[in-house]
Amino acid sequence: MKATLRYLSMCTFGAALWLVTMESLLQHSGYRQRILIDALLALQSAATITLSFAAKPRLLRYAVLLGALGVSYVGAAAVYRILEAPHFEGFVLVIGGGLVVQGMLTWLWLLGRRTSPRPI
Repeated sequence: MKATLRYLSMCTFGAALWLVTMESLLQHSGYRQRILIDALLALQSAATITLSFAAKPRLLRYAVLLGALGVSYVGAAAVYRILEAPHFEGFVLVIGGGLVVQGMLTWLWLLGRRTSPRPI
């Protein structure tokens, strides 16, 4: 699960950087708020990748768990909004779905079984 989460976090990190770049270039209405959200998504993905290689320091672990809630919320909201929108953007569905899965995998990985199974 950790390898899958690491790979997905790398993908969402790249997607978030792409979104920051596009928002900066296009500068549509409200772009500053979206740049901030996209930068926080990139930071969360980077923190998740870092934690997957680290010895799970307690403070970073809790920060990543909290961030996973935000990532899941942003992803779910993006998917919901794009399915309701008159103009469908496929990349929003893909990135939003990836964010939801990343948040869920993060919680499963960090709060999963902490002890090894007992031998029979």
